[in-house]
Amino acid sequence: MRFYKCVIIPLLSQLSASFDGQSDPATEEFAARIWEDPDCLTGRALDWASIRQALHRAAAKEHYLAAFIEQLPTTIGWDDIIEDCLFGGVALLYWHTRQLLELGHLEAASLHFSLLDSYASSFHPAIMARGSWGVSDWDLTVLRRDLAARNALPDALPDCGKAYVYTEDEAPSLRYLTQGAAFCGKGQWGSEVHIHYWLLSSPYRTLDPAQADYFFVPGYGICMFEGGFLNLAETNDIYTALIGELPYWQEGGRRHVFTFASGMAVGVFKDWERYIPNATVLTPETGIFNDNRWQKKPFFEPWRDVVIPGHLHRSEIMRFLQVARPLEDRKYLAVFFGRVDPSRASHVASTALDDAPRQALFEMIRQYGPMQDVLFGSNLTAEQMRSTMGDSVFCLVPRATGGSSPSPVICPSIAMPYAFL
Repeated sequence: MRFYKCVIIPLLSQLSASFDGQSDPATEEFAARIWEDPDCLTGRALDWASIRQALHRAAAKEHYLAAFIEQLPTTIGWDDIIEDCLFGGVALLYWHTRQLLELGHLEAASLHFSLLDSYASSFHPAIMARGSWGVSDWDLTVLRRDLAARNALPDALPDCGKAYVYTEDEAPSLRYLTQGAAFCGKGQWGSEVHIHYWLLSSPYRTLDPAQADYFFVPGYGICMFEGGFLNLAETNDIYTALIGELPYWQEGGRRHVFTFASGMAVGVFKDWERYIPNATVLTPETGIFNDNRWQKKPFFEPWRDVVIPGHLHRSEIMRFLQVARPLEDRKYLAVFFGRVDPSRASHVASTALDDAPRQALFEMIRQYGPMQDVLFGSNLTAEQMRSTMGDSVFCLVPRATGGSSPSPVICPSIAMPYAFL
């Protein structure tokens, strides 16, 4: 538990970024321009053909890039550049960030990469291949890791243990499971990406496996599935192959740590019980995902696994704070917005009454009739829901079983170790 107390708890307080590129979807017109003209050859404010030539020279003669950036109009910002040409702007920002890093300007490089990550999160990595900008998802990954390595945190606290982080060099299958970090780093599952990169820059990381107390196995399994990178059969096969590639593997995954940060939890690795029964899993889900009819019992074991909250982007928190009314002025005692249909009921393998409190609460309200200060479900927009939640003393998050139901802070079935009581 020292790893949990010293490493995981401080980590969870740091999982945030400057901007969520997926929270501001593109207009249909903008999306059409990206798809039909990825190289930005027509109808643009800037001369992107010349920019592309400068970028292609950048690898050999980086002074071309510096000179070109100096020539850009001082009134144009990165948002305007991205609006004019998404992939060209991402490529330009990539090369500029890399140049800043190689010149030793670490703080400026980190700031520019934050922008780059935000913009790159707004599209699937495969779409960028439609253009001819010479920058790939793997290039962004390498830059991200270079920054993580140079942004090492202060010295670790004593007696907290060390973690060894596996890489693609020793386990090639990881390349399939860790693609699209910018795209996968947003939304509920983003903690799979952030935990990975936090450990890469952590004082608790060791490059010597002989010193390691734990071995971290990165992977963005749920994003690979939901993002259309891989289907579930492929994800399962890749995890299976990965186990055979890990050079410091111990029986059943002892001292190895995985992240499965969605309501589906280890469901993206169907054969987990055969291959990683002794590994520690960081997950927000302690129950049984109700779409997996093959699953007969929860995987979660409090002595082995760690409950983490689903990732919530800072922009979402800011939106709630903006609409929050003073506590004494709030109209509602409690509100709930969510699904109560059968797909969010208890799993077919479960017979316990407390496995479906969401349905039980809905039934209780139906029997007693409407309550003036309690609002339970409504056809509102996301903005209206936030505003209503900011006008309520309590926001109910009753337990349900399903991919969008993990509690925002901690799951109710957690069993805390005695040291924390």
